[in-house]
Amino acid sequence: GDSPWVGSIGQWITFTLDYPPAISSLYSVTCNAYDAAGNVGTTTFNVTVALALEGATDTIPPVIVQLSDINKQTTNTAGTSAVFTGVTATDNVGVTSGPNCTPDSGSLFPIGTTTVTCTASDAAGNVGTASFTVTVNYTGLGDAPPVLTVPPNITDSTSNSAGKTVTFTVTASDDVGVTSGPNCTPPSGSNFSVGTTTVTCTASDVAGNTGTGTFTVTISLEDVADTTPPNLVVSNNMPGVPTT
Repeated sequence: GDSPWVGSIGQWITFTLDYPPAISSLYSVTCNAYDAAGNVGTTTFNVTVALALEGATDTIPPVIVQLSDINKQTTNTAGTSAVFTGVTATDNVGVTSGPNCTPDSGSLFPIGTTTVTCTASDAAGNVGTASFTVTVNYTGLGDAPPVLTVPPNITDSTSNSAGKTVTFTVTASDDVGVTSGPNCTPPSGSNFSVGTTTVTCTASDVAGNTGTGTFTVTISLEDVADTTPPNLVVSNNMPGVPTT
């Protein structure tokens, strides 16, 4: 109910309010102050009342009110900062720590999608967690895809009918920066079968453009000298006359 009080300006006021002890709930407290001219000042805050049973253990973690996912755009290849407010936490017995978010509000978020995880703790050590994402899209120049430098077509031979292991080097360059690759299929160090195999390599940049390069690996089977003599088989003994 109302608790009228008259005091001087700047003086702190202490109130004692009684709430029903049989329920755990969140109460809103509104305070009004009037001056001699009839002006009124108002402020509101929340009071959480928790029912504490003798011998009971609190196992309920804080509840975090999380934000919706955030989408941002930037012309900076390094990304952009994202400021988020409004992450709050409530608990049946009171939040003692948090909510704390990682990465923090105001951090530099790179191009792509980053998950922000927020936590809060209560006096019993219970921890509540919630998360949302910050997606940063690159909108600057950079319409050209990465340029891949691949080796010339490779030709090799082997005496192994199963093929041969071949290694190679592929590089990629881009006007705004390569973010993925180069990745080749089959990759360097693979076993290439006898015959011709096409190797396809790709790389992507921060703007989402993809460049491609290809080359072939041809493996031939070497001629192997035959060093095994013929195997003669006698099927029947034939009668004959010895000669001298």
